Amino acid sequence: MSINAENSLSFNDSLTEAQESLTSYRLDSQIANLEEVQPQLEATSVLPLNNENNESSTNPQSLGTLNNNVLGLSNSTFTMATVDTTPLLRTKASGELELVTNAVNHINQINTLSALYAGQTGPSGRPLQALINQLLPLLTTTNSRAPVYLDNVLQRNSGTIIPQTNQSSSLIRIDQFRADPRFAGINGNGFSAVVLDSGINRNHPFFGPDANGDGIVDRIVYQYDFANGDSNAQDVDGHGSNVTSIVASQDSVYRGMAPNANIIAFKVFTDAGGGNFSYIEQALQWIVANAATYNIASINMSLGDSSNYNTNQTLYGISDELAALAALNVTVVSASGNSFYEFGGAQGNSYPAADPNSLSVGAVWDGNNGGPINFLDGAADFTTEPIVLLASHKEVALKPISLH
Repeated sequence: MSINAENSLSFNDSLTEAQESLTSYRLDSQIANLEEVQPQLEATSVLPLNNENNESSTNPQSLGTLNNNVLGLSNSTFTMATVDTTPLLRTKASGELELVTNAVNHINQINTLSALYAGQTGPSGRPLQALINQLLPLLTTTNSRAPVYLDNVLQRNSGTIIPQTNQSSSLIRIDQFRADPRFAGINGNGFSAVVLDSGINRNHPFFGPDANGDGIVDRIVYQYDFANGDSNAQDVDGHGSNVTSIVASQDSVYRGMAPNANIIAFKVFTDAGGGNFSYIEQALQWIVANAATYNIASINMSLGDSSNYNTNQTLYGISDELAALAALNVTVVSASGNSFYEFGGAQGNSYPAADPNSLSVGAVWDGNNGGPINFLDGAADFTTEPIVLLASHKEVALKPISLH
């Protein structure tokens, strides 16, 4: 993500003022007061989801009852991080604590499978179905009610979303990459990118045409609303549409990183903005089960728990799903959180960015815009170079934006 002197961003990774005021202590207190979660059996069923835009979807009914057909193998490379099985467990309800522990204990088994299948993929480099079939029974369903928050969108004074990939693309040199004939055609074609967020504007021209006129652009091959339990992931907030445009916009000026990739949009927040890690967990389980079917390459989560960690964390019962995705060579990207000032200048990441099986992405300036730049929460950037991470996302004089 980059920011210019007019407060335009190309990626979203900060928290709203109300969200950032929720300290680690208050988060613990809120979780402790939630209704106690009943323990659930391991390897419980994944929600049977209806595919609104692709009738050939494979919808697993149970984590433990998938078929065991083995697809053809080809060569690839893969590395896997080891995981400490004694994490700092932040969930307080007794049943949930037990299930989180089970999830963490299964990670070493997942890593063993990853090593066993290292270098093997399915046809055309897809995730290996035989590995998926063995990973699914190891996934636990924690159903954590711990709250999760969207990362705030820094907003343009014009009142419209522009993803600013015309600026960030040059910063990461993707323009040079695309111009190099050695990398011609590497544009996401044949792969699917998944975004867990507030949903997507299902008929926005940034995402391509709607040839059959059903109100859903053709590149959205699957969608689901885990917060409301239905197959309509329409975005009423704008955050998810903005993030998805950064990932996969086809616009000629504001082009996404993978403009030809298929899009899988998962809504994990209510229209009012509420969310918890159970929605995240359900979405991640679906992705593990369907990684080969849709040739899923990446997952973006511009969200977090509003905390700050400087060590690897395995929290809220989703660490086993993230480990399984790493075993399948599916890249997971999460927002860093940018709570540097709120936590007294202590460096760290939000979760799931702090999980060892997720990349953590922050924001930088697009150039030298002077300084210091003072933010509403008291943070300040004394320099504003492209290599400098933003101290906060609470600049003054920002107005609401939408991509509806």
